[in-house]
Amino acid sequence: MAYVRPHRNNTGSIVSGVFDRVTTEGDASRFNSAEVGYSDLFKWADQPGGVGYKDLQLSFDYIVGAKQLVVWAGSGSPVSFTKAVRVDDKDILTAAAWGYTAGPYFEELGSSSVRVYASSPSVILVEVPHTSLPAANREKVIIKDQGDNEALELRGLGDGVIMHSPNGAKWLVRIDNSGTLVVEPRG
Repeated sequence: MAYVRPHRNNTGSIVSGVFDRVTTEGDASRFNSAEVGYSDLFKWADQPGGVGYKDLQLSFDYIVGAKQLVVWAGSGSPVSFTKAVRVDDKDILTAAAWGYTAGPYFEELGSSSVRVYASSPSVILVEVPHTSLPAANREKVIIKDQGDNEALELRGLGDGVIMHSPNGAKWLVRIDNSGTLVVEPRG
């Protein structure tokens, strides 16, 4: 679903006869990226950790707290996987007397690390099924303490953030090679 509105130029003036398509909640075209996702497979015995848990360092980053991460514990031959529950959800399930006390379960340690609790599976599969977050999501993105003061990273050279001024104009905010903040109008 979508609607159109008059187009505004970079000074905020309405351009006659030009319209912008504005998508609404539920519009399937409102995804920010098309990356298919990431996954890592770990041999349980080879990972650092203590009794009943392992700390895994992922080869990819994810947004902590956005419920992007899916963790599976596998064992047997052939390997059979059981989906792990988030630590927060495990606590809710246990408190509700639903009988969930055994693993596997996991907690997010940082933007590329996870701790998995389980009873000695043979392998752990960690995945982010896709990296697209719907742009229609109206909630704020809150980035919790990542532990390294690097809560948000734009990896493309010269990448920036698009912001909208109160009059509807779009602006790109980025850093140049000398570290100077640059603000450029965007149509």
